[in-house]
Amino acid sequence: MSGSSKTVVIGLNWVGDNVLALPTYRALHHRFRQEGGISVAAPEHIASLLAATGIFRKVIAWNGDTRERIRLLKQGRFNRAVILPNSFRAAMIAFAAGIGERWGYSTDARSLLLTHRVSRDPDRGHQLDDYTPLLAAMNAPRVVDEIPTMIIPQAVREKVRRMLRVSGVRLDQPLFGLHPGGLYGRAKHWGDARYGELANRLRGAGYSVVLLTSPGERAHRPDFGAGLRRMVFAPNDPATASLLKTTIFQNLTNWLGAIISVNDVSVSSTDSTLNVTVAYVVQARGTQQVLNLEVPT
Repeated sequence: MSGSSKTVVIGLNWVGDNVLALPTYRALHHRFRQEGGISVAAPEHIASLLAATGIFRKVIAWNGDTRERIRLLKQGRFNRAVILPNSFRAAMIAFAAGIGERWGYSTDARSLLLTHRVSRDPDRGHQLDDYTPLLAAMNAPRVVDEIPTMIIPQAVREKVRRMLRVSGVRLDQPLFGLHPGGLYGRAKHWGDARYGELANRLRGAGYSVVLLTSPGERAHRPDFGAGLRRMVFAPNDPATASLLKTTIFQNLTNWLGAIISVNDVSVSSTDSTLNVTVAYVVQARGTQQVLNLEVPT
């Protein structure tokens, strides 16, 4: 095997999409293993997860700046780019970086930017098969029955355990997160009734169920959620803490007022973290609960 990879894969932007693309990544690694395997370029918040898979010779973590992305690809001196995103920008970056061989789907008016254009299957099936035509064109078939699996680094797992304990989540029983929405794509829009049925079945099987959502992600209730993720890059100051306190109280009252009564919301700041405590009563049982959250800023 050579000292560096000649092929870079332009990776996807979302965690779930990358998990489902793992068989595609592995197929490409197998195809080009005699050339040093493959590298991948992906957003910073995705890069650490992809590095943990052990598939890639090198993981290039980049931000949203187009010029910086072009610079990083030039620095890698790659001969070949496999462009998984369907956007014009993804192909333009590989073109501007001077990579001679550029593979991708001929979508979004970007055919002139690709040296090897592949047509997508007009009859889309499961997302696992999204890149089957591209892999076939490259003579890189994937393992059909492979189940996408990602092993989370131990340090990350311990950090999440601490966060869950602080939030009052029990770790002595299985935990299942449901995220019934998505700003882009159709995959998660099953309908509220189906998600409710799934949550009830999971709870009946002994799981704790956590609902994950943000404003704009629900097809029928786009304003559902508190929008705490928007606070991640907010300044850690009294104004942010006050805004967060008001936002949480109003949204809990508006959306869950028929189920719980919010007694108190307190927010304090330490270093780069906002600590949130919510005291509430479950009306059906009359039991008081306390929820602790940590919001990085």
